Amino acid sequence: MRILHILNDLRNLGNGIVNHVVDLSIEEQALGHQVTILSSGGEYEALLAQQGATLSPLVMNRSLWLNPGRVRRALQQVSRQIRDFDLVHCHMVSGLLLAYPACRWHGIPLIATVHNSWQTHARLMGLAHQIIAVSQAVAREVQTWGVASDRVAVVKNGTVGTLRYRSTPAAGTPARPPGVRRVLTIAGLFERKGIHILLEAVPRVIARIPQAQFCLAGDGPDRLRFEAMVRDLGIGRWVSFWGFQPRVDQLLLTVDLLVHPALQEPFGLVLTETMAAGVPIVATAVDGIPEVLAGGKAGLLVPPRDPKALAEGILTLLGNPALCTEFSQRGRAEALHYATGRMAAETLTVYERALARAKRPLKVAG
Repeated sequence: MRILHILNDLRNLGNGIVNHVVDLSIEEQALGHQVTILSSGGEYEALLAQQGATLSPLVMNRSLWLNPGRVRRALQQVSRQIRDFDLVHCHMVSGLLLAYPACRWHGIPLIATVHNSWQTHARLMGLAHQIIAVSQAVAREVQTWGVASDRVAVVKNGTVGTLRYRSTPAAGTPARPPGVRRVLTIAGLFERKGIHILLEAVPRVIARIPQAQFCLAGDGPDRLRFEAMVRDLGIGRWVSFWGFQPRVDQLLLTVDLLVHPALQEPFGLVLTETMAAGVPIVATAVDGIPEVLAGGKAGLLVPPRDPKALAEGILTLLGNPALCTEFSQRGRAEALHYATGRMAAETLTVYERALARAKRPLKVAG
């Protein structure tokens, strides 16, 4: 099968959509398919090329849509390339808008994976012939757009078995002083990730466990606001901003607990990586998170937007080693369901269904 993936870039900046496409493309290529990725490029290009994928450049950023001439040339490039593929798989709205006219013209199936269904413009992904939702929660949201249920398939993300860290050099993780209970949050510093709720919970935690240290690994537009909150709350001794950390696998070796306080989260790749590492989790019961954590069997779920409940959840795990061990064991077992190979196999089933509906024979290499 000749597969064209389209997304904005291949930067190693912690974007879950990019990480998803890298893992999926590598697995599809390993299964004998011919994979091409059309994007603005980035750090993951070398890894993808090493694994046999083909890379095709197309600058896709916000400024593209402000220049009619660039949009026209991009549409023409995509139209020329699409003819060589059995199907097109888009992962962001920009790519879908560029591919949709050509797919319609050439009769090529267009697949769209919906990640951030809470974004208003994500509804445009409903133009695709077949939609992949990364969780049941996302699938329910997509169907509220008026998309027929037979056009929506759920394929949950997979991170176990990823090769992404092969292309990322080992980085030094700050040493943990003796006696410190390290609580880690890995997330972009956006309001929807609930960082402000976590910071409001910190005083309640350190009042009972003063040796707790909260480490925020990630960056984003709200960082200055959150740093100001830390100063205003007087919790600077207990909160550290580490910025973006490319080696999540290394970070997870140094912590007691992962806290994911998101207000909106279609899936949460960091949760499956954390479960696989055997680190216990406290997370909010929103969107796809309860699905990933097996309804609370593989992690402690708390209500969103509730600093008191979040603090109590953190205190519960930090104060109960036996419960931490139980969640660690359950998490490792649950993580086995989130392999990159399983994700690729289920995605290919969606492709085959779309091709059968379109009644298109596969293109022969040559």
